[in-house]
Amino acid sequence: MDALAQSPLFWGVLIAGLLVVYLLPSLIGAIRQVEGLGWLVAFNVLFPGVGWLAGMILACTLPRREPPIAYPPGYYTQRPRQYR
Repeated sequence: MDALAQSPLFWGVLIAGLLVVYLLPSLIGAIRQVEGLGWLVAFNVLFPGVGWLAGMILACTLPRREPPIAYPPGYYTQRPRQYR
C-alpha cells in the first residue's frame, strides 16, 4: 500500500480523474450544447461545493441551442432591377 501512495502514476491518474469529475457538469453541458454554457462553466468553477450540484442540475435541465435554419437552395430569388 505504501508503494502505491509513492507512485507518481497513481497520483496523476487520481488527480486527472478528480478533475474530470469536478468538471463533469461543464462537460455534460458542452456535449448537450445547452444555451448559456458560459454561465454554466463559470458557476461550476467559481462555486466549488454547491456549484457542482447546481451545475449538474443546470447541465441536465437547460434547453439545448437551436441549430441555425438551413434554407433550401434557391430559396432567395433575385428581384429584377428597376432602373429609373
